Amino acid sequence: MTTLRYRRRNLGLGLIEIMIALGLGAIIMLGVTEIATQNSATRNEIERFGRQMESAIFAMGTIERDVVSAAFWGEKGEVTPGGTIPPVCVDSAVELEEAMGYPIQGGQGAIACTPANLQPKANTDYVAIRRVSSCALGSPGCPVAGSNFHLQVLACFEQDSLNKPGDHFLIDNDVAALDLEKRECDGVNIAPRYRFLNRIYYVNADDKLMRAELEGSSYVEQEMIENVELLRFEYGLDTDGDGQVDGYASNIASPNDLIWPQVVMVRLSMIVRSHQPSPGFTDTRTYTVGGQSYTPATFTSHRRQLYTRTMFTRNIAGRREVP
Repeated sequence: MTTLRYRRRNLGLGLIEIMIALGLGAIIMLGVTEIATQNSATRNEIERFGRQMESAIFAMGTIERDVVSAAFWGEKGEVTPGGTIPPVCVDSAVELEEAMGYPIQGGQGAIACTPANLQPKANTDYVAIRRVSSCALGSPGCPVAGSNFHLQVLACFEQDSLNKPGDHFLIDNDVAALDLEKRECDGVNIAPRYRFLNRIYYVNADDKLMRAELEGSSYVEQEMIENVELLRFEYGLDTDGDGQVDGYASNIASPNDLIWPQVVMVRLSMIVRSHQPSPGFTDTRTYTVGGQSYTPATFTSHRRQLYTRTMFTRNIAGRREVP
């Protein structure tokens, strides 16, 4: 008789196989973790850069809109500058009239202002931009007058009057006193009244880009963006009156410099710092801004970008162009 023998089969995994599987799994998990960590760091850097760039684009766009509209005086044409440069913070009808001849005015250092002096960061520039609002008082969407100064230009022609349309104008913060007529000369329809705007852009000691704006007879400061370490303006000058840039000036700190009526181009440069530090990064670069060198002394673990934009003062240059 034949005896059948059965071979015992091993079921499951042995200790060695389990150890090998655990080791391979650990290696795979380490790789996945490293990739996830790197992706997270890359994403954070992209977010930091995107936020930084978005802030810079917003700030430059805001300043550019004022620069290209500088010297817009409604129905009033070119204004001949006086021999005395006005204060930066003009706050009366007389000073505003003087400022019409200086639609762009910059410098460095503290600015005498009401209710308190403005304190730009040391070795940074500021610029004041003058114009009137693009909407006339009473038109849809235009703010109410309040106590703000407004400009009104005569449009009525009367043969026996010394006041000529397009030339005679009034500036007042009492809109009831602005009673110049339209060209119908009917005593009913008054000429448009535009709010006078004087906006000053600068960086304060906390690295914040600020805008101080004339409201009534005083100035209100508004924070625009954070982490702006340096602000520079370069100016293209039209010295022969044809509307074209003939030379450049930068770092103009003298308040008595009478070049301002010749400004037909403004080049804005700013160094913007990221909101958060980048792990393992040290900023050792030296930046050249407006012909001057700048080396960061603090926040060296933050990334920086230099942004530049060139803007043309269309109203100033356009009136000077030779046909």
